[in-house]
Amino acid sequence: MITSIINIDLEDNAKLELENISSIRNEDIYKGFRVVINVKIENMKENFQIDIATGDPITPKEINYQYLPILGDNKINLWAYNIESVLAEKIETILSRLEANSRIRDYYDIYLIYTKDWKNINKNNFKKAVEKTFEKREFNEDIVKSFTIIKNSKLLQTRWEGYSKKYNYAKNISFIEVIECLDKVITEII
Repeated sequence: MITSIINIDLEDNAKLELENISSIRNEDIYKGFRVVINVKIENMKENFQIDIATGDPITPKEINYQYLPILGDNKINLWAYNIESVLAEKIETILSRLEANSRIRDYYDIYLIYTKDWKNINKNNFKKAVEKTFEKREFNEDIVKSFTIIKNSKLLQTRWEGYSKKYNYAKNISFIEVIECLDKVITEII
């Protein structure tokens, strides 16, 4: 199906190529897939990934997201998670994996959502999304205790410093700033 979709010629000079399909969420009843696609336009080459999965609660419901591509001005309608469900999943991942979490990007995403879009978050829907996500993923740990481990973790601080050096968009953001945002988001759910 992916190959059929990426072979559709939109006459935009973009060439898409399937790089990889791998399993994700192997612990779930219904496993998912991560699809990595290369895009070539003249001398420019970039890639993007799509995660395909099922079974997650989306609270209150999915949204019709209008994606504006870099090239062209035709919006693409996509069914997507609402921001409250995305945030709930990231919070659960961070709190459940603690120092075993190698997905430092989740910390940046929470920082970004809090600093740029927090005013648009429906707090009631966010709390419901957290409840459903925690229930689905069977997270029953003490949230405050888990957050304290994260906040005091030298390992996570070192990982953040490496991440912020690697990616310019995170360069001027300290671990303390990220933790402060995480703290404010977690305060909404406890």
